[in-house]
Order: sequence, then C-alpha cells, then structure tokens
Amino acid sequence: MMSKEFIKVMGNRQSFSRLFDPPPDTKLMKDILVASLRSPDHMGLRPYRFILISGEQRNKLGELFAEHKLDISVDENPEMSHVAKQKAFRAPLIIVGIVSFQENQRVPRWEQKIAAAGVIHNIGLGVYASGFGSIWRTGDFASSDIVRKGLKVNSNEEIIGFLYVGSRPEKQRKLKPAAIDDFFSYWSD
Repeated sequence: MMSKEFIKVMGNRQSFSRLFDPPPDTKLMKDILVASLRSPDHMGLRPYRFILISGEQRNKLGELFAEHKLDISVDENPEMSHVAKQKAFRAPLIIVGIVSFQENQRVPRWEQKIAAAGVIHNIGLGVYASGFGSIWRTGDFASSDIVRKGLKVNSNEEIIGFLYVGSRPEKQRKLKPAAIDDFFSYWSD
C-alpha cells in the first residue's frame, strides 16, 4: 500500500454499529493481530492481553451481559436482560481488550492503558484497511464484576473495551473531514 493510500484509509475509517458475517478469516485476522502489536509501548512492557470471542462463545458473553444488567437493575425486567444478551451478537467477532498493569516506576498505569488502547486502535484500523469494519465499545460491561469474573480478568487488570469486528454494511456514511485548525496548532511565542 502506498503512503497516500494508507492516509486515505485513515481518513475514511469509521465505526459501524452493526456488523455482519463473515468476519475476517483466521489468516487475515492473525496478520492484523500481529501487526497491531507494533503499537507504541514504553519500555516494551506489553501490558495487555486480548480475548477473541466468536461463534457460540458469544452466547456465554451474552449471558454475562444479561446477568450484569439484572444485577444492577432496580426492577427485574426480562426485556432488559434480553436486550443486554443480544449485544454480544452485534458482530461475528468480539475482541476484549484488557490492560494487565505491570509494576514499573518509569511507566505509570495511565501510560500502560494507552499502550493497550493503541493495540485496539491498530486492530480496528487494520480491519478497516482490509475491507471489514469494527466499533469499539465500553459501557458498564467493561467495569462489571460479573463480566470481569466470567472472563477471568485478574485484580491487576482492567477491561478497556470490546472491539466488535465483522463485515461492514454496503452503504457507509459520508464523513466530512475535521477542520484541523480546531485540533492542531504550531507552538509559537
């Protein structure tokens, strides 16, 4: 890919709230995952791990989502539980991003979280560049004790997001470019 093509991909990347079968095949997904690990990582701590969930395993994740919603609900609304369970089926593949904090005086926890987030971002960009789509979601599931326990997230770890991956819809939104002057400036005296 030429650099102009890559920049065009970056400029066109967008999130898709609904994704479809098929997800990227195993070989392509492996290539994307390997490349995504090239994200900036101060001192090479690699303070992260990722769980890939697809197929029938989404039922188990959906059950965790539903159990969490029932746990925090003031009323036992079966419809809310059903809606929560269906969130595990928004895409054929879900990648759970987990920061695994390392004790290091030179690399604070916030920087380790950014390193993990960089990998998730790279995965999303790689998926998009390969003709697929993704959306990064967090919400209360990410901090749920029920979801954490079900996914075996340790006490020194945090879920930083759920990256939903699959085939994107045929029609994409037309996004207008952001005005860079609203976000970037050159430092001057």
